Amino acid sequence: MKYSLIASIVALLFAACSNPEPKGAVYCVHDGAGEAEIVEYSAATGEILSIINTPGEECCLTLFRGKIYFKSDKQGKIALCELIPETNEVCFVEDSSIADEIFSDTIKSSEWTAFLDDRRAVLWTPGPGVAPVRVSDGGETAGRPTISGTLQLLAYNASRANSRTKYIVVRSLPEGRILAIFDTDRDDMAPAFSPDGFWTAFQSGEGGDAKIALGYIPDGSIRILGKGRRPVWFDY
Repeated sequence: MKYSLIASIVALLFAACSNPEPKGAVYCVHDGAGEAEIVEYSAATGEILSIINTPGEECCLTLFRGKIYFKSDKQGKIALCELIPETNEVCFVEDSSIADEIFSDTIKSSEWTAFLDDRRAVLWTPGPGVAPVRVSDGGETAGRPTISGTLQLLAYNASRANSRTKYIVVRSLPEGRILAIFDTDRDDMAPAFSPDGFWTAFQSGEGGDAKIALGYIPDGSIRILGKGRRPVWFDY
């Protein structure tokens, strides 16, 4: 674990010097006229690559075990769907019992678990039978933790007791050292890592004014991608 951490830090330092462009596509929800839409942006250019119609007025998007899922709500009837990025085909998922696990604030694999306790603190369990370790700051109220595909980074939205404005925190695992804080003063939430772990997409603002921002972890810079909410990042 020590050597993997060193390798991760070296990679981030190298990335800070080279400043590579983000790769892949960022999918997010866009509230169109009537039914909600899923918009696919090029992460590098911000160009809209496709617009996918959903079967409902409301939509909640997430990435789970390498697949993109969303809940579609039409007149109170909720359906679980999978979006296939290669074709942008939408498929209904018949076994909706897995929806609670897909959209949970607890993230886990066979080896580790990240979750929120009753005080909205982020806890990390690195292995079976190991006592949970608190990763977030004691003064933060945290939400929606997510872990990079490299398993070396944790991101979540947070707020302080004296402020309701949310911001994004990125920490290293397992020690919890802060690597970046992204704050646009517009209620930042729902972080999603790029596959290479150098970037995180997040929602900036709420309602119809919500935008998707990209934060570059090595230097803390932020760029706006376009309108949308609840991003997921996918690299073909």
